[in-house]
Amino acid sequence: MSEGSNHHLDKHAFKDDDDDKNELSFTQEICQLLQYLDLNGFSQLIDYMDSNDQIDEHLKQGISHLQDHFMKENYVLRTSYKGYSLHIFPLNDFELLCSEYIELTGIYKCIQKNLTTMKLIEYDEFLFNIVKQVETKLDDLFHSNCITQRQYDQMRISHAEVKLSYLVFALNTPIKGDIYTIRPVVVCNKGPTMRISSYLSNLLWSLFDQLTGCRTFRNGIDVIENFESYARNNYLQSTTLFVKFNIYEICTEFSHEIMIKALEHFLLIYGTQQVSMEEEEKLAIDTILQLVHLVLENQMVLYENCLFQQTRGSASGCSLTIPLACIYLCYSQPALMSVLMAQKQQELFGRFQDNLFLTWNRSEDQLRFLFGKPIIVDQHSRSSQIKLFIGTSFHFLDVEISHDQGHLHTRIYHDPVMDQYQLPNQFQAERSSCLPSRLLQSMLMYAVRCCSSEESFDYERRYLKLVYLLYGFSENFIDNCIEQFYKQFYACEVSYLVDRVPYETLRRRVMKRHAQLVVLKNKCIDHICTNPSPMVALQARLFPSDTLFDSNIYEPILTNILKEKMINTKQEKEKEKEEEEEEDEVIVLEYNNDNQNDNDKDCSTHQEQFDEMALYKKREEEEEEEEEEMQYLLQTNQDTQPIDDHTTNSSIHELNDILHTKTIENNNRQASNELQTLPSSSVIVTTYPDPPMNPTGRIAHHNRSYTKYGHFDRQSIAKMYQFNLQSPPSSSGRQPIRLCRKSLAIISWTNVSKDAVMNHIKREFRIENIQYICVGKGISEKHHQQQTLEIQIIFKEKVNKRTRFLDGITRTCCNYQVTKNVLAWNDYIKKDINCLEFGQFKWTTSHRSQYLSSLSLSTTAATAAAASEAIPEATAQAAKKAIAKAVAAKAIAEATAQAAKKVIAKAIAKAAAAATAAATAAATAATAAVTAAAAAAVAEKNAVSVSIPFDQNQPLVLKRKTTVEAQAGKRCKYSNEIVEQSLELAQTSMLFK
Repeated sequence: MSEGSNHHLDKHAFKDDDDDKNELSFTQEICQLLQYLDLNGFSQLIDYMDSNDQIDEHLKQGISHLQDHFMKENYVLRTSYKGYSLHIFPLNDFELLCSEYIELTGIYKCIQKNLTTMKLIEYDEFLFNIVKQVETKLDDLFHSNCITQRQYDQMRISHAEVKLSYLVFALNTPIKGDIYTIRPVVVCNKGPTMRISSYLSNLLWSLFDQLTGCRTFRNGIDVIENFESYARNNYLQSTTLFVKFNIYEICTEFSHEIMIKALEHFLLIYGTQQVSMEEEEKLAIDTILQLVHLVLENQMVLYENCLFQQTRGSASGCSLTIPLACIYLCYSQPALMSVLMAQKQQELFGRFQDNLFLTWNRSEDQLRFLFGKPIIVDQHSRSSQIKLFIGTSFHFLDVEISHDQGHLHTRIYHDPVMDQYQLPNQFQAERSSCLPSRLLQSMLMYAVRCCSSEESFDYERRYLKLVYLLYGFSENFIDNCIEQFYKQFYACEVSYLVDRVPYETLRRRVMKRHAQLVVLKNKCIDHICTNPSPMVALQARLFPSDTLFDSNIYEPILTNILKEKMINTKQEKEKEKEEEEEEDEVIVLEYNNDNQNDNDKDCSTHQEQFDEMALYKKREEEEEEEEEEMQYLLQTNQDTQPIDDHTTNSSIHELNDILHTKTIENNNRQASNELQTLPSSSVIVTTYPDPPMNPTGRIAHHNRSYTKYGHFDRQSIAKMYQFNLQSPPSSSGRQPIRLCRKSLAIISWTNVSKDAVMNHIKREFRIENIQYICVGKGISEKHHQQQTLEIQIIFKEKVNKRTRFLDGITRTCCNYQVTKNVLAWNDYIKKDINCLEFGQFKWTTSHRSQYLSSLSLSTTAATAAAASEAIPEATAQAAKKAIAKAVAAKAIAEATAQAAKKVIAKAIAKAAAAATAAATAAATAATAAVTAAAAAAVAEKNAVSVSIPFDQNQPLVLKRKTTVEAQAGKRCKYSNEIVEQSLELAQTSMLFK
């Protein structure tokens, strides 16, 4: 390509026209690639590359180096029409090959040579004449009411963009050895008749598809999905034949005069007097014929500083070419159109560019008869014959489809002639896809969608591994990428070679993921590629900043999204305001329900109220839970068996120390409480230490969960406290709910690392708002041994947050409401010894509260304190007696065992073991008694002093006082039962004296 033609190669030539109806959009993109730019054209390609991207910068430098080298050697660089491998030709040889094609075929007629003398003037003159002719025709049709205002606007020319089309040549697949043929490609994106062609193309395709049931395919996956649907509907039989043929020769060589006759015949027979896509946009048949004639007669192209007119066929880049060729085919083969119309409900008939295929359930002879008539391509009676490919298997685009006695098989097709072991980047629209690992996983996902059997997929996986090895990647890197792909779809636990799930399960999950990506793409989420066909999306695309979107489509979508976002934001603010007003009316409580509304609308705005009934109900529920724990403790005491004598001795000594320390602390606390005096407007809150882990001090907050639940395994904790470990429904079917919580218990079925989730939580809520985070790993028994992440978050203050904030990082639907038992969930997570923790775990069920000044009923708390203080002392004394008897029983058993004979010694040794069991049970019971006593002391914390009007609520307060005393009595009763059982066990051991 010389200087004259390069003058008209502007940035619009590099635009990626992604029009769904443009059947030859692939050929319009040809000019974007290296093979269609000669030495002088490299500079413009370089100018429109993104120099900020490192990969593009590397490619830019490489092209510059090639340019300098080839300019010195006088060579040209080209690729094949279907493929992406580079070929080097001597410049003179390639130009000679192109000139011979133009001369021998007679498709292009030279109108003007040597435009370089007065290039700009002559160029503008030819372009002006064509534009004037097109505008005159449209004006005449509009003023004669043949077209509407809307149709006129859709077909009129944009003077700012219009340019003459230009001709380039691409390489066909080698026929034999190094013998190549070429293929003309007309780049007419901005041609004077391009908008008319686009409108007529949509109109004719609408009628043709409606009559024949023809379907347009854009990639191999579309073909596979249609064949799978065809098989599911039981249309695929053991005798079904697959037929494929190409109409490229018709596209480039049909006679314009015969084409007009064929189109008129088609419209008169199968259309009406007026043809339309919509009721209000009808076009008369005569108007359609005039517009088609206008397009065919004004096919002017530039090549090598010369102006040519295409006298036969239609431009390869014109969207009107393929529908005209299909109509020309049906006109030449009259029986074919009737058959296609008759079987459109049962058979498949589809197209991609100039390749067509159909399914056939009749005899092969009948099929060949349909295509047996020669096709006249010009007025000199020169004919052409359609070459059919018939069989039970065929390849279309990058997929291979076959059937064996009616059983469909699909796989990826690799051309044995061209582009062997290439590594195309299928996701150019997504910047991050240039990463080798991301590209490999994307290609594996595409392979799963294409391959119907595991055998075919394994072959493709090995093929990709070989390609990566040839490109210098390590085998370890490749295996890790493949394993990550399997784990991404939960298809293996250890290694994809030994423990992967059935292939049908993997394929179903991949299909589901792709469907989700399609939904996201329809919602205009950027950088998501759902069309990863190596044959369609393999070409490198260069997007100038002003050609990414059609403004007529993009701007309304963007406006609607912003409008919807503003409405959602406004609704969220109103909801948050309502929730804040509800929280102002209720002081102190943390409710069990997530969205409880305050029904008391008569409260005055200047006075804070306290819902005593809600508090009373909540306390009753907590007390019932504590009673259940006491009953469980009794049952555990009865079932406990000792390990050995050493364990028993340790337990006894430890219990003595605990009782001693507890007695001292209770005495000190009682003295401190007696000295404390509070005003009537204060709230009485007395703190009690936790049971100590050892004699040196109290239990740290971090160890409270272990102290309470450490003797249970994970399953027991989950069953005892009814953890909700079920996975929620998919995110597309559920709505996020708002949680007003200070702590969150979350579980996720994912293989994302703990560090990633921990860092995401810190970013989501900010570190200054977080008190504690714990993230551990586990194995779900209910989900086929699937790996889980258990997460606990405790905030410094209540956080009003919608759920699903972790769905993005984990790529799953998380369960955000596992349990409300903070301690149990904390110990459940810490069963993972490698769990990650951040901050300080500190949790208590008591709440400090503030109230309005009024009558302070502190006597309630004092009564409860007196009742609870008596419990530890009585329990300690009873436990000491039980321990003393147990120790005596153990000593007697040991003395008896030493003095008895051998036979008697064995029997007494068994008795000693029983005594040891009794002693251990007594020790455990005593420990439980102390724990129960400490739990009873919490009643003082629950007995909150409330400031309310005395005359209206006095009966309620008295009822609350009675309830606290009754609950304290119940705890004393349970403690006494534990001690009595311990004494009975100790007395039983005395029988072995």
